Amino acid sequence: MSSRVYLCCTDFSGMPSDQESDSFFSVSGTEYEANTRIPLFWLCLFVGSDIKIVPGGKSYVPESSDEEAIDEDFDEENHHLLYDDESYRPYAYLSCLRTEGIDQLKRRSEMMLAALGAECHALYLEWIVRLEAEPFQYILIRTEELDGMGDDGELEGLLRRSIGDLERATQTKALLMSSDINNLVGLSEDSVLSKCEAYELVGSANSALQWPSRSLSKELAAAEPNVAPPKKSKWMFWKR
Repeated sequence: MSSRVYLCCTDFSGMPSDQESDSFFSVSGTEYEANTRIPLFWLCLFVGSDIKIVPGGKSYVPESSDEEAIDEDFDEENHHLLYDDESYRPYAYLSCLRTEGIDQLKRRSEMMLAALGAECHALYLEWIVRLEAEPFQYILIRTEELDGMGDDGELEGLLRRSIGDLERATQTKALLMSSDINNLVGLSEDSVLSKCEAYELVGSANSALQWPSRSLSKELAAAEPNVAPPKKSKWMFWKR
């Protein structure tokens, strides 16, 4: 089963319906794609309030009773709603204003430089420039295929925990890759960020001009011939 995830800048603030698909692509920019993951550079665009539920959806209930573990922007009003149409499964997706997402990338840049090293951080800066060049109002990640690989509400819970972990790391300026973040971005726990392939960190552009255009691991291996190639990542969240 396919489990691709897509990111684009668009004038849609939320998920388009099937009837809106034609108009959606007419007011959207470059589409980026990743498989079985939401890449780390994508995740760095968002905060907890950017997690949205397709209309009619029910929200994830955190297992922890620790108030600090619950995002302050969590929608308590709709927290326990139940719905009659069991054949329709709602899911979580990510959406933010483009300018606010870019601000989050810049806010996290110093932390990412320390975690990535200069080589990979140059790709992070390219990512910022590409999004700054887009004329559209929002950044949207479409997650319906990825959500279908897990249980009801599982992706939403992972998103809330991962973005919470990322926000705490942003405050301390030290990125610690928690197991939830690793699961969401598709990396194994022993992955070294500076040794990751470019597509693992930022996906790839679905356009005639391919981006990213280089393999980071090959460049690093050329500079450091005795360094072993990075271990292939393993998707850990979808255990089926």
